[in-house]
Amino acid sequence: MLQNFSRSRLVRATLLLAVAVWGATSSAAPAIRVTATVSMVTDLAKQVGGDRVEVTGLMGAGVDPHLYKATAADVSKLQQADVIFYNGLVLEGKMTDIFAKLARSKKFVYPVTEGIPEKRRLEPPEFEGHYDPHVWFDVELWGLCAQTVVKGLSEFSPKDKAHFEQRGKDVAAKLRALHEWALKKAGELPKEKRILVTSHDACNYFGRAYGFQVVGLQGISTVTEAGLADMAKLVDFIKKNRDLPFSGIVWDEISKMKNSATNRVKAYRKISDKFDWTTGLTGTPASNGYKDLHGQFLVVDRGERLGTSKTAFRTRFYRKIGPYKEVAYEDTEDTIKKLIGDITLEMSAEDYNPLPDLIVNDIEIEMPDVLRNQYEKLEKEFFVVLDSGKEVEAFNQAALTNKCLQFSNGAMYPVAGMPLWEPVHDMKLDALEDIIDEANGSPILCAYAYRSDAERIMTRFKSLRPINLTECKSEQSLTNAMHRWKTGDCSLMIGHPASMGHGIDGLQKNGHILVWYGLNWSLDLYEQFNARVRRQGQGAPVMCHRILMQRTLDQAQAMALDEKATTQAGLRNAVKQYRKSKGV
Repeated sequence: MLQNFSRSRLVRATLLLAVAVWGATSSAAPAIRVTATVSMVTDLAKQVGGDRVEVTGLMGAGVDPHLYKATAADVSKLQQADVIFYNGLVLEGKMTDIFAKLARSKKFVYPVTEGIPEKRRLEPPEFEGHYDPHVWFDVELWGLCAQTVVKGLSEFSPKDKAHFEQRGKDVAAKLRALHEWALKKAGELPKEKRILVTSHDACNYFGRAYGFQVVGLQGISTVTEAGLADMAKLVDFIKKNRDLPFSGIVWDEISKMKNSATNRVKAYRKISDKFDWTTGLTGTPASNGYKDLHGQFLVVDRGERLGTSKTAFRTRFYRKIGPYKEVAYEDTEDTIKKLIGDITLEMSAEDYNPLPDLIVNDIEIEMPDVLRNQYEKLEKEFFVVLDSGKEVEAFNQAALTNKCLQFSNGAMYPVAGMPLWEPVHDMKLDALEDIIDEANGSPILCAYAYRSDAERIMTRFKSLRPINLTECKSEQSLTNAMHRWKTGDCSLMIGHPASMGHGIDGLQKNGHILVWYGLNWSLDLYEQFNARVRRQGQGAPVMCHRILMQRTLDQAQAMALDEKATTQAGLRNAVKQYRKSKGV
């Protein structure tokens, strides 16, 4: 965590809404077993039910209901419950199917939002015909949901109807009072100051109810991730609204700002003076070494510690040993650690919740002599003739690197920029097939490097009905793909690491096997892809297979990634030790 604390005291106008209304409970033994989903619904059931109910919530704080997958224990709780309450409006994603089945079995099952008139529901066009489910942000609407809880409890226990109706009236009255208070507090802000910027666009009911303009990076569902265009749009909005009612900004995945010459860094620098503090969050701050830190700290402290000039930074800490290569001075690492130590906090999830072991298994394949000769000719002469008669030529070193990696993966693009590829060998496909056979039906998440890799994998294993997650362009197709994985209907899911590193959650629930069909040079992408299954909620050691052709750039990539990981681990450990020595 990178922090720049304010140089001046901040004056903030903050509107806080407490949606839950706390009621008194007695020590009487509960008679009705209630199971609810999200915490808001759980609280509502407790307030209406009082001492006549025992409420169990399935999802605690920090759980994403859009992607939540019910465990066996959850299903047991639902089956044993007398009454079930959930939000509805597809907030709980595919769990909706479970509730429908339970309702058909004569269970007392209620979506609390069913009592909200359709004309008062928001229906964003990008949500493909569904209503916005985040209704609790409008306290008045949430009061209507309390009446659904009254209805459900009364239908299960008619003898307690009067009790539930009275408590429902009390809850509704308190919510109305809270709603009036919120309106009054919002009215104290000038209308032009009522702007709410969020990462997840879930506050539109709040905006409508209390007169706020809501600007969000991410859509209504958390399944999709905000792109660069979304960021640029938000930056333009902030530039046009110079006097904003907030004074700080938090950058998640700030490692994306590591190159200080990019447009996104330049765009933020134009508006950085509007904020008194900036916080950056990342799990991979130095995936390519200490050079990555300049852009990130330029965003955080405006160049105070590492300077504003990228050229000056590299001149200060690195020396050239050729036209394209440079190495760090002997004291570079220690100096940088000391410069950033006062505003850098290292927090590892493993320090609090140990992650499962990551077992890396390098499957090294030896080329037959014919292929070896072709590969070495390509490396030496920048030119090779394939068995099909197609000629492949690399015009510079960068192009040669790509051609060599394509050769190792088994298919090459003879003409740069053209989508037509030529097969070279099937050795990596054979290795992947062996892995699939050994997995014996266990789901496999596979990373590919080139489109030709994806096309060949999808064709070779079409009987498995594989999913290319990178090709899931719509929210619905992505939702369907995630559902197939989580329900065990998909034994092979592939994707390009650049499209799967962030924002894809929940895969760890059903799979623990990773395959790298083709590696890349980015430690950030490598670690983020591995983290799709190696994360909290994973119950088994994670097996990571890397398919490598011997004596090729495949092995060079693997060695480079391992070295970068060692460097980054050293940085994180150094920050931890620095703060420990300072007593913080």
